[in-house]
This record gives sequence, structure tokens and C-alpha cells, in this order.
Amino acid sequence: MAFLPPPSTATAAALSSGAFRRDGAVSVRRPARISGVRMGPDAAAAAAADGDGVDPPLAPVPNRAGRVKVRRGWSNTTGELIRRVCEDVWVVERAYDWLTVDVGGKTTVIRLPDGSLFVHAPLLLTVSLKRALAALGPVSVIVVPNTEHVDGAAQWVASYPDAVALGPPGYAARSGKPLADVPADNTPPPSFGGVIEHTFFGSMPLFSESVFFHRPSGTLLTTDLYWNWPSAGVPARTRFFAAGMDWVYKPVYQALLVRDKGRWAEEMGRVLAWGGGRIIPCHGDVLEGVDVPAVLRAHYASLLRE
Repeated sequence: MAFLPPPSTATAAALSSGAFRRDGAVSVRRPARISGVRMGPDAAAAAAADGDGVDPPLAPVPNRAGRVKVRRGWSNTTGELIRRVCEDVWVVERAYDWLTVDVGGKTTVIRLPDGSLFVHAPLLLTVSLKRALAALGPVSVIVVPNTEHVDGAAQWVASYPDAVALGPPGYAARSGKPLADVPADNTPPPSFGGVIEHTFFGSMPLFSESVFFHRPSGTLLTTDLYWNWPSAGVPARTRFFAAGMDWVYKPVYQALLVRDKGRWAEEMGRVLAWGGGRIIPCHGDVLEGVDVPAVLRAHYASLLRE
């Protein structure tokens, strides 16, 4: 999630959605810790890190790039630059600092039927990451899924000028960012290759988030609509932050950020109808082998009861 300014300059209602929380019914298996920094087998040969360990970001460097750290931590326990999740799906996992607290961040990469790549929620783009992506295929679609995950947009568009770059409906007109609109009517554009669905949550205008579903793998991609919180291996300061999000932020979000609850129920109903067995959130662990609708129903139990 890309975060707003500290609470002293923004209301608690303007953080993000989903509350750092872990559904007790969901078992999250963390990857084993592996010493040293390494990359997945798909990208290692083509994207070896520089010998001095420096992985410079590509221009134009985002203003807030310092908070996205290329380092190993609880949010990247394997130290891989890019990690294979399943056939045609990879994640880039970064330490993601907010007020010096690492809340973790993920970019998801999906290989489309034509061999090109769909990139969801792009984080900091570095020299090594660009090499790794080149080993997987050409980048054809870049999706900025909500108005808070926009820091890397210009950087990725500059590096992949031939890609279709999409952002929240109406955001480009307001901000001048080099993005076309994600279709607000939920009609998948041809660039999605016939394998990716999306739902635009217009009922939450503050973030204008779209969520995506990769049908072949049954994978739901969320940004701030849903996140989870691992039960182990998380630093104390991060756990403290998570507790505040669970007990303070989430009730505010549900009470204030959903402007049209009837519309929200319709939008969530579309997502629940997709089904699926995997969730890749921008923040938290990949949930494998789960009942996606059941996880979301538990997460938003109070709203869905209304």
C-alpha cells in the first residue's frame, strides 16, 4: 500500500483499506529463510545483481523511493529478487517502510497467453529487476491499481513506453500522470489477454481501487482492499503498527470510506463470484489453497451483514 502523510496531517480515515489482520481460519505458510540474497531460477541467469551489491533505481526515481527498500526482511524472507508463485505468476517482494515501520510491499507479475507480462502495483524499478523481467518476457501492461500506489508509475512507463499503462478512472486527468483509465464498467481490455478480470470499487472514491483476478491460476490481486498479517517472524514495531490498524483504522475505514454501501455490496459480490484459491495482497503473505470468497467474507463480515 502506498501511504498517506502521517496522522498529524491526515485523518485516520484516509489511510487504506482492509486492516492488517489475519483471519484465524487461514493458515499462512512462510517460505523457509535462506541465507544471502538470491533470485528465483527463472531470472537468476539474466539478472545477476551487481558485484558490489548495489541495485540502482531507474529514472525517473520516485520522490518517495527511499521508503521502498531493496533488502531482505520479514516481507522478503527468501531474499529473492523475483519469486515464482505458480505457473505464469511471480511476485516481487520488498521491504516497504512507512514512518520507519516495514509494512511490506508486493508487485505481481503475470505472463499472458501471448508471452508478454502484466504488472500489478509496480514498486521501485531497479536495474536488476528490469533484467529479471526481461528473462520472463516483454512488459505489455502496467496497472496502478489505486490512487495510493502511484509512486512508481512514471518510472515504469518511461522504462516500458510500449506498454499499456492503466490507472484509477479519472486519476490521470486530475494528476497529469501518464496513465489511461482502467475501464470503470469492468469490461476487460484486449491487453488483458482474455485471462484477467477486474472490478472497480467506485463506492470507495478516496482510493478508487480496482482488484484483479487471474482466471487460469485462480489468483485474486488486491492492493488495499484486503491485506493480512503473518503470525510469526514480524518485528515488534511492525506488530504494534498492525494492532493499531486492526483496532483503530479498520472500523474507521468501514464506517467512513465506503460512501455507497449498496454499490459496494454489488462490487464485492462480483469479486466473490470469481471464486479462486489464492490471494496475492500488496501487503502480507500470499494465501495459498484458500477459499477466497470465505476469506473476504470473514474480513468484511460487518459490512456484508448490513
